[in-house]
Amino acid sequence: MSRRILADARSLFYAIATPQMVAHAAVISSRAGEVAARLDLDDDDQDLCAAVGLVHDIGKAEQVRDTGFHQLDGAVYVEPTLGPRVAGLVAHHSGASTEALMRGINLPYPREQSDVAAVLDYCDLTTLPSGRPISPEERRADIDVRHGADTPGPRALGSIWADVLALDARLRGLVAQSPSGLAPGLEVPDPVGASSRSF
Repeated sequence: MSRRILADARSLFYAIATPQMVAHAAVISSRAGEVAARLDLDDDDQDLCAAVGLVHDIGKAEQVRDTGFHQLDGAVYVEPTLGPRVAGLVAHHSGASTEALMRGINLPYPREQSDVAAVLDYCDLTTLPSGRPISPEERRADIDVRHGADTPGPRALGSIWADVLALDARLRGLVAQSPSGLAPGLEVPDPVGASSRSF
């Protein structure tokens, strides 16, 4: 994959993103690249994680909105510039595969089950709309409150939740082994609130 993917994603995203979209997505992009590096993914996948993290919610932009299902609208929008792999990752992020089934929406992209997809889900589900990193449990509670716990989006998170928690535990283990050299400002509170670590 070309190393241009991140530059192309930035051009596409910042041309239309609102400040609120930037607050969330810019942090996710930075965190996704950092997490990918922490997991020892190759340089291309690190760039891909950062690129997809930036554009994952681009379907929420007014210029992009079509069906109203932002994962699908975003995928259709990014595919011509960023390619089908990025489109598929956008289409299926954070439980969208299950939510689409609940809503009777066809996602015409294959679902990728990979470290890149896991990193995107993890970073999205540990970052508030404001861009503040939080624990997975706090983020899920926030989503339940904002959207209603019994609505399709929050309910669909159950389909990926074990994977999100598994990656959280894996990252905490890696940080405990080597806590230095992490990007600043990427702290996530301990689940028990006793301390914070960066990843």
